[in-house]
Amino acid sequence: MSHKPPKGRPLAGASRIESARTGPQIPLFAVAVGVLVLVLVAAGIVIAVGGGDDGSDGGTLAPGDQAFGPVTATGNPLPEYDDQAAEDPAVGLPAPELVGETPSGEPITIDPSEGPMVVVFLAHWCPHCQAEVPRIVELADDQAEIAGVPFVAVLTGSDPNVENFPPGEWLAREGWPAGAMVDTEPEPGQVPVALSAYGLSGYPFLVGIDAEGNVAARSSGELGEDGLQDFFAQLAPPG
Repeated sequence: MSHKPPKGRPLAGASRIESARTGPQIPLFAVAVGVLVLVLVAAGIVIAVGGGDDGSDGGTLAPGDQAFGPVTATGNPLPEYDDQAAEDPAVGLPAPELVGETPSGEPITIDPSEGPMVVVFLAHWCPHCQAEVPRIVELADDQAEIAGVPFVAVLTGSDPNVENFPPGEWLAREGWPAGAMVDTEPEPGQVPVALSAYGLSGYPFLVGIDAEGNVAARSSGELGEDGLQDFFAQLAPPG
C-alpha cells in the first residue's frame, strides 16, 4: 500500500513545521532549567542504587550466575545422615574443609577451624529451602550471625531445568546476608563433592561445627523459626 500524499495537498509535516514557527515560544532559560532538573533526578537514582552495592561489599552475597564450580574437600567424608537413628555418628568427627567458588566465581573456603559456624546446604528448587531461607535472613543480625554464630550456604543439587535457576541469583533476591559456595556439577553416577563430604540426606541440610572444628549437630529438613533458633543456640559462644 502506498502512503504517497495526493497532489495539491500540503504535507502534514509542513503544516506542523509552520505551526511551530508561528506558535508560542518557550524561553531558552526554562528549557535549560528543565534539563538540569532531569539530570539531577537521574543522578539521585544512580547514587541510591550505588548505595545498595556498597552494602553488598559488607558481606551481602554478590549475585552471580555460576551454578556449579570446582570444590576440593579435605578430610574424611562424614557418614550419611539418618534422621531415624538414635544418635548421629558424625557428631564429634572433624568436619571436612571445602575450597571452592561463589556464584560470582570468587574463591571461598569453608574452614571448620574457624568455628563455631553453621553450613547450610540448599537446593534452589526445593520448596522447603525456599521457605527456610527467608526465616534465616530474618533471624540474622547485622553481622550475618544468629545467636552469635556465623553461617554460610552451599548451593548444591542445582538443576537448570527447574525454577529459580541459577541458585546464586535466587539467594541474592532473598537477601542472603552471608557467603555462599556452589557445589560441583556431577558426572552421571556421581554426587556433588560438598554434598558427599558432609553426608547430606535431604534439603535443607544444616551442619553445626563447634569451636574445635568438629561436627556438633546435623539436621535434615525444614526446621522453622524456633528450630533454627535452637539449632544455632547450641553452638553459641558462652555469654
